[in-house]
Amino acid sequence: MTKLAEDLSSVADVFPLSRPPRDHSRAESTVAFTPEVPSASAAKRLRVFLCHASEDKPEVRKLYRQLLGDGFTPWLDEEDLLPGQDWLREITRVVRASDVVIVCVSSRAVQKQGFIQKEIRMALDVADEMPEGSIYLVPVKLEACDMPSRLTRWHWVELFKQHGYERLQRALALRANAA
Repeated sequence: MTKLAEDLSSVADVFPLSRPPRDHSRAESTVAFTPEVPSASAAKRLRVFLCHASEDKPEVRKLYRQLLGDGFTPWLDEEDLLPGQDWLREITRVVRASDVVIVCVSSRAVQKQGFIQKEIRMALDVADEMPEGSIYLVPVKLEACDMPSRLTRWHWVELFKQHGYERLQRALALRANAA
């Protein structure tokens, strides 16, 4: 069996099809403008890898919960990486099996050395294999900061701004409907 076949055969292990239900009771926004979000029915199976610096874990946990609650299947190391798994092998496999990689960008992530830089390179390599025009890599600014030059090819979303999450949701739903 080829490496790609092994990776694809274990996608179900990486992204389980069912998650515990989330409480959707949230306070209604007082904002008059609510961007229309495409149907999330196809989004339920969209596999989303969250690339981030460990220093940004609180913000990334919040994003993980939002995505999960909105019917996406996010993958976060502290939630989905099991004890005893070879983390380098698993993360490599998950990045390749993902429908979308969200690269969470902050001033901490931009200046950090280490595995986050390797994750970004892995995602860039997979993005190069995608058909032109497909949404695969989505840079997400967690705060006002510079975008690394290697990610400026893709339009990013500023999650911290009004309607930032809704814009991300729309991009993910578009990708889900195209998949």
